[in-house]
Amino acid sequence: MRVVNLSQRATPIGLEVVQSSAAELLMSILALGDLLGLTKDVNTYDMGKERLEELRNKASDDLLEEIEALFGGPGTLGETCGKLLANLFGYILDSGPEYDVDTFLGKLETSEPTEVLLALVGYHGQHRAAPAEVIRDAVEGDPDAQTTLVEGARVKWGENDGLVLALEHVLKLGPEPVQRGLVTALRRWDEEVFGLYEGEALPIMERDYRAKLKMSRELSLERTIELATNGIQFAAEPWVRRIFMAPTYILRPWVLLTEHRDVMIYIFPVSDDSLGVDESVPPPQLVKLYKALGDANRLRLLKRLAAGSMTLREATDLLGSAKSTAYHHLAILRQAGLVWVREGEDKTYTLRDDLIPQASELLQSFLHPGFTTTSGNVRSIAPS
Repeated sequence: MRVVNLSQRATPIGLEVVQSSAAELLMSILALGDLLGLTKDVNTYDMGKERLEELRNKASDDLLEEIEALFGGPGTLGETCGKLLANLFGYILDSGPEYDVDTFLGKLETSEPTEVLLALVGYHGQHRAAPAEVIRDAVEGDPDAQTTLVEGARVKWGENDGLVLALEHVLKLGPEPVQRGLVTALRRWDEEVFGLYEGEALPIMERDYRAKLKMSRELSLERTIELATNGIQFAAEPWVRRIFMAPTYILRPWVLLTEHRDVMIYIFPVSDDSLGVDESVPPPQLVKLYKALGDANRLRLLKRLAAGSMTLREATDLLGSAKSTAYHHLAILRQAGLVWVREGEDKTYTLRDDLIPQASELLQSFLHPGFTTTSGNVRSIAPS
């Protein structure tokens, strides 16, 4: 593990870059669940809707129904169950050094049922919907505590958020049924879906892991995070003692951020270089760039960003849209390498002027392999 000293901190932050098939298992449920069309547009995934549908069709109907029943019924696949499943990363952190599916599921199966449900409802996170003691009482069956936790979640996530309903549902089920249901569903998902797809994903993830591990040894913690996530800037919070990073193949170009106790977790997309893209096929970065520029609202956001940094709230006001819509547009701009984003109470976005001049050169290099600039150097849009 590489340890980096940050200024004005009494305790250094540790950075661990790994490959984790267990993390990819959870990401596959999140991505393939999105095919129901209830969350973000599945066409934003680099793998494309057709390939994702092919993978999702590997899951039997009764398995999908089993997962939905665990989280509250139809409509809970995708982001709803994904957000709760991300709370299980503590069991992945404990499954090192391989961080593999079998070890992860073994940890989950042999843990106390109450501890599993505590983890699932966010007890070990830093941004809880209720105080820790209230969450524990709720998991142990106290109806008043359950009401307090659900109301806290409603304030935090919104009145109609499916996540609130899923939280309420797993609390009513109780520890033993939830643990049993999780282990059974995840093992079946591994057999029916992930086991058929991991041969495609894991070699690419291995290449990307090795590249990012090398990067982490040569660059600062902050720069490693920026480059791996293609634009997310690390904002050190007092509680963070460790950074855990792992690549994902299926979730690209999206980044998942979550936390467990004093660990900040980044699941970042594998890079184009790790994919080994055929030169006759447009590189994903080129497609993302011109897709980002081909929308009037995103161009409005870029023009505003040219005048200075902007918060998510300000972007929402500028577009006169829902917060989720503004976030979606800004996420596409980040994925294209056009903006930095700094996490916080209200995300802050900054224009990346260094990459804008390279847009036409990236297109030229695809159309005319070996294209060079006037200085004679081959240019790449990859951040330096």
